[in-house]
Amino acid sequence: MTPEEQRDLHEDSAQLAYQAIKFSPLFRLLTNDQADALAEEIAKKIDARLAVLIDEELDRVEAQKAAA
Repeated sequence: MTPEEQRDLHEDSAQLAYQAIKFSPLFRLLTNDQADALAEEIAKKIDARLAVLIDEELDRVEAQKAAA
């Protein structure tokens, strides 16, 4: 993945995190800056978790192909 693609994916993760925060009870307790900062932190976790899930799926598909 290119740096630009990684940046785009992270922006999508941050937007997803922000929307989830916005529609939760947590949003009422945060300032806009706090919500933005929290969305950024959650986006980093989303990015990391997606990388793990994709690696696991890649391993599974490769093992399945090797067994065939």
